[in-house]
Amino acid sequence: MSTNSWPRSNNLTRDLRKQAGRWLRQLREKRGLSQRELAQKEKVGAEYYTLISQLEHGYGCVPANRYLAWADALAIEPQVFVRRPMTFYDPRAPGGSRGLRRSLRRQCTANGDWKPVPDNAKAGAGIGRRESIALIGGALLAPPLAAHAQQIERVRHSERVRHIGVLMLMAEFDPQAQARNAAFLQGLQELGWAVGRNVKIDYRWAGGGGDIRRDAAELAALAPDVILGSGRAAVESLLLATRTVPIVFVIVPDPVAAGFVDSLERPGGNATGLATPFEYGIVAKWLELLKQIAPGVTRAAVILDPATTAGIGQWGAMQAVAPSIGLEIVPVNIRDGEKMNRTLAGFGHALNGGLIVTISALAVVHRDVIVTLAARHKLPAVYYERSFVAAGGLISFGPDFPDQYRRAGAYVDRILKGEKPADLPVQTTTKYELVMNLETAKALGLDIPASVLAGVDEVVE
Repeated sequence: MSTNSWPRSNNLTRDLRKQAGRWLRQLREKRGLSQRELAQKEKVGAEYYTLISQLEHGYGCVPANRYLAWADALAIEPQVFVRRPMTFYDPRAPGGSRGLRRSLRRQCTANGDWKPVPDNAKAGAGIGRRESIALIGGALLAPPLAAHAQQIERVRHSERVRHIGVLMLMAEFDPQAQARNAAFLQGLQELGWAVGRNVKIDYRWAGGGGDIRRDAAELAALAPDVILGSGRAAVESLLLATRTVPIVFVIVPDPVAAGFVDSLERPGGNATGLATPFEYGIVAKWLELLKQIAPGVTRAAVILDPATTAGIGQWGAMQAVAPSIGLEIVPVNIRDGEKMNRTLAGFGHALNGGLIVTISALAVVHRDVIVTLAARHKLPAVYYERSFVAAGGLISFGPDFPDQYRRAGAYVDRILKGEKPADLPVQTTTKYELVMNLETAKALGLDIPASVLAGVDEVVE
């Protein structure tokens, strides 16, 4: 099994947009605004704060026809604000072309008015790359284009606003929940859907002890055009609440066995989406990773949920593989918190212990506790999903969940345009990612082999 890497050009685009997101966040925090407060600023164009979160995570761009409104909301000179997004969103913007410099005859002033370029600059004299980029930004906002943009806005506002519901099994302010939601919004945006323009979204966050069945019933009662459900428990609750509202699901291991669809090819009901079929061969990768990053480990605690079919299956697959790579494995029931704490403490004292966290809904619920225990007892740990690494865990290998949310946007789009869930085949995910936290590796005193680093898709520092 191999990991998937982003193409070099995609890496550049992603990195630049993340830089743009960090810059926007710094401006917002300096201004003392929350994401919600910024979204409520006049003419920013973000009816919901989740769009601000999307941009700050590096998904999407600030629309050019909103630059001046953003500059005003963030208390920054318009020329400065125009210049910076251009360097992030279009780093190839030409600055040295004499023809381009000659064609740009206006520049933006601080109050949004327009004035001629001084005579000594008309032939391009004294205008460098930075000034040209500022002029390019000004050209994007020139009066003729601004009038055209206003016309487009009037057309957009005349469109029917569609209604989407989202049920998430995570807490609202969990950074990973926001990253997944940002990916979903990106998928919608790529297909022409934008919150506050032609779509509105109602969220229910069932993490942190929420009542998922109540949340599902509330969403269904709103009668949205489609609901996005994340995880088996969410989809099960949604289907109990409605058999008519279309449902698009993500992160569901086996929707056929769960009774959500008749078959992957012909779902047959009101639900379809992206399945995450568990490949039991992945457990061998987890065990191998643990031995590669910590060769001295000979015993590993395996956190699992024995009440689920997946938990039992993962444990059985590990038992078949562990002896061949010199590992003794011990099951740890995630439903028994006290025993889990005692077991991990014992593994930490033994000096040759490690930890593997298998796929389960309860692992997500107790993510921070598990990561904290691993750090406290200095256990090198392998997780199945990047959110553990982002929370301070060492390394993960598993499905790229944000990518599923982005792809789910395409199914929501098709349903909004009239297609029926019953006729849309369930897709399966094949994209896996290897994510590592170098700070955690350093804290554990681990020297990560070059062979492992070469396969890492994302490094968290």
